[in-house]
This record gives sequence, structure tokens and C-alpha cells, in this order.
Amino acid sequence: MLPGYLWELSRGGGMDFNVTTLAGVGYTGIFASVVAFLCYNAAIVRIGPIVASFFLHLMPVFGGAMAIVFLGENLRPYHFLGFAVVLAGIFVSTTRTSRQVRTAGFGVCGDASQTMMFDLKSHNGDRLHCFAGRQGL
Repeated sequence: MLPGYLWELSRGGGMDFNVTTLAGVGYTGIFASVVAFLCYNAAIVRIGPIVASFFLHLMPVFGGAMAIVFLGENLRPYHFLGFAVVLAGIFVSTTRTSRQVRTAGFGVCGDASQTMMFDLKSHNGDRLHCFAGRQGL
């Protein structure tokens, strides 16, 4: 942010340093950055990264809704269109199809000295099901 502010100062602009502006910068730095990051990481631990990733796509929806409620923005048709597109994307990515794609990768599983194939789709809590060959994929 400092380079942008210095550029603004060179153009004759600037910011009045008073209690209101410093509180706004402090709020953005503490709550919107640090606290939100910590809450999202706590959610990932509780519900898992796959489920938590769907909520990333809802951020613009909630941002728009909060702008309407707290900032007095007008509700426009493109808000509904954007909300529908986000929900459709989440629906498409979470519904099962008749032909499921299996995802597999390489990693350390079981004995730390042996690299094996592991199946990312079939997990039980924190345990991944390991197997040495490509059978089952």
C-alpha cells in the first residue's frame, strides 16, 4: 500500500491523518485481514478443505449483500445474476454424476520411507487408503 500512497502524494493527493482514517486503516488491517484469515483457517480444520473451498466462491455474494445492508448500495439485477451464477457453479461442482472421476496422487503414506499411491477420494477422517500399485483407480 505504501507505493500507491506515495504515488498519490506525488500527484497532490493524500490522506488526512485523524482518528477516523486511522481507525479505518486499523480495522482493515486487523479484522478484515488477520481475524478473517484466522477464522477461515479454523473453519478448514473443522470442516475440511474441500467443503471450505466452496465458501470462497460465496465471498462476493456476501460482500454484495453486506454492501447493500451496511453501505446503502442499491440492489440491481446483476446482483441476482451473479448470485445465481455462483450458486449454479457450486451446485454443478458438488453434485454427483453417473461417471465419477477418481483422483489419485503420489505421496508418503504408511511407512515414511516408502512412497506409495494414495486415493484422495476415499478417506476416513485423516487416514488415506494406501496401495502400492494402480489397482483400484
